[in-house]
Amino acid sequence: MVIAKHVRAAEMARRFAEAVKDEPAARQLWFRQLGPLSEFWLVTDPIDLETESRIRKTGRLLSRYFPDALIDFQVINPDLSRSEDQDPRIPSNAHHYVIH
Repeated sequence: MVIAKHVRAAEMARRFAEAVKDEPAARQLWFRQLGPLSEFWLVTDPIDLETESRIRKTGRLLSRYFPDALIDFQVINPDLSRSEDQDPRIPSNAHHYVIH
């Protein structure tokens, strides 16, 4: 059962990555399955509110593809002085999905 849920989260990540692949600010997509909840974190370059809003709208498309899924989608718009380490808001057990 857990494997099937992970596959579902991976399929959601694939769909979302396809939707943002042409967004130059999108850098990293992370996801994990936590029981019935599919969680996603999109790390971007520093962006303005309009760009962030557009990306969030794209994230909401996941509910159209997966209407029965429980989804939490976060955009992480880092400070200019970010480190090369994984953002502390992304859990260590999240899976990385390559966008570009």
